[in-house]
Parts: sequence; structure tokens; C-alpha cells
Amino acid sequence: MIINPYIFDGNCVPITGGSSLIVNGFTNINQYPAYGLYDYSWVSLIYSQGLISVPRQIRGIEIEVSGYSTPYTYLNQTIKMAHIPSSTNVFPLNPQVDWSDLNPTNITICKVFNWTINANGLIEILFDQNFCYNGVDNLVLGWENRDGSWAIGYGSAESLANSNKGAYKNQDNSYPTGTGFRLSYSMKLRLLY
Repeated sequence: MIINPYIFDGNCVPITGGSSLIVNGFTNINQYPAYGLYDYSWVSLIYSQGLISVPRQIRGIEIEVSGYSTPYTYLNQTIKMAHIPSSTNVFPLNPQVDWSDLNPTNITICKVFNWTINANGLIEILFDQNFCYNGVDNLVLGWENRDGSWAIGYGSAESLANSNKGAYKNQDNSYPTGTGFRLSYSMKLRLLY
């Protein structure tokens, strides 16, 4: 069982059954959320407090994918979230895969799963462990692709040009470590709360 190490004010904000689109986008980015050309990939995205604005118990996300031959399956995926200081608005030149350069707090593993894409378009992913967003800090979302192989038919996620709000690293044979690369796109994201 995954335990959330962060409880907002002693209790998470109640789930309201709502959602909010915090970033829209129409550009296809192959690195997001997982790059099927490589055995392994790491992606991180910064979303500013101004986009989310208030404390929320985030129970899932919705993203939009395109270009996949369906069904397409990624094994061993992990989604995690954390708070980072509001002064950290972009990734540094050589972003650390382990987030050590972002001063994260309240790192929460939200979902560990095998992900099968049955159709292109909007995809809802409900978390196994909610993330209690505090309404003050920026949010960093991480997606770890530990599939271990690549398969033809991979696609991309809809994204928006946004200077240095993304980071990635792809490689074969083993999961990435060390530093990655900045990417000036934010993945289209709807928060479910």
C-alpha cells in the first residue's frame, strides 16, 4: 500500500468531483507522457500555483494523446507529484532526474500501473493515492516509464509551448539517471479533484 506522506492541515481537502483544465495545447510532443521509441523514459513538468490557485485533493489527471496504434501498452509506469517552491518556475539548464535540484516536498507516488491506450483522444487516469495540493507552492508532475522495451505504434501527447516547463530523458537498456534536458512545452493537463 502506498502511503501519502503529506496531509494538508491535518486533513486533505474534500473531493468535490470537479475538474479544471490548467493547460490546453495542440502540439504533439513524443516525449510526453512516455516516449515509446525508447526502453525507458523520464518526464517532469512544472505547473505554477497560479494555474491551480486553491488547495485541492487531486484524485487523477486527464491528458490527450494522438498518433497511437491501438491498443498500445506501456508496462511499469509511475506517476508522482510534489510541491516545489513558488520561486521555481522553470527547470534548470541540466535538470536532475531525481528532482534534487527542485527542492521538492511532499513527494507522493500517485499511481503505479500498466497503461493500455485503447483509443486516441482524452484519457482519464485515476490515482491510487491522491495528492493533497496546498494551494501555495508550484506543482511538479513526474512520469516514469520503466517498460524496458520499445514498440512500434507509439504516439504523443497534446502540449502547449511554454518556456522550460518540461524536462525529459530517454534511453535504452536502463532507467535514466543523472541529468536530463529541458523542453519548452507543457503537457495538456486537466486535474481531477
